[in-house]
Amino acid sequence: MQQYFMDQHLALNQTIQLDKDIVFHLKNVLKSKPNTTIRLVNYEGEAFFGVVNQTFEKALLVKAIEQPIDCDVDITLIMALIKREKLELVIAKATELGVSKIILLETSRCVVSFSKKDIDKKLSRFKVIAKEAAEVSHRLSVPVITGPISINQLHEIQSNHKVVLYEKTDASINLPTVNKGNSISLIVGPEGGFTSEEIERIESLGFSQASLTHRILRAETAALMACALVGGCNG
Repeated sequence: MQQYFMDQHLALNQTIQLDKDIVFHLKNVLKSKPNTTIRLVNYEGEAFFGVVNQTFEKALLVKAIEQPIDCDVDITLIMALIKREKLELVIAKATELGVSKIILLETSRCVVSFSKKDIDKKLSRFKVIAKEAAEVSHRLSVPVITGPISINQLHEIQSNHKVVLYEKTDASINLPTVNKGNSISLIVGPEGGFTSEEIERIESLGFSQASLTHRILRAETAALMACALVGGCNG
């Protein structure tokens, strides 16, 4: 069943005017029929089943959706800038895995960078990707995406657990156990990894090293594996 996010209050038995993009998607992409049932969710987490009318321009909210929250653990993924296709993959899949926030990070070995004039455009693109992934995976919220920030700005991060994944860390040092209702911030480096100086600085800002495996993983693989290990055990 297709889900769409709506930027308005939703209530049972309310008739909603659907956005033009939704109408187009229902009629021309999904080839839906009138009276099709869809999921409508707003950014406060209110969710309802809606039945579209004959013109696909409106939907009647017929039943509230009851489902668990996206994840019992509040996961912040702090992702170093990597190539566009890989970064977009991480954003989409991390959204599906339940992360609540994605913060982009600039490091010395990043192979890409954002110019100041392009930041807003790129963030808008990433937010669309996250929104679409949240709709496909039937999430009740869309991750917040911010940045890029520098390593020195990591002192602003507040979480119960703060972890940096580092390929040179002993493989026996695993991710911490995160209890339901708690939060964790996970830092994943770029394709070239972190320098030893960067790791020292990150640790000085309250982050602890952890390893996912004895193998060397690509940046995008490490990010998604970490999110799956934390989120998969908690909803």
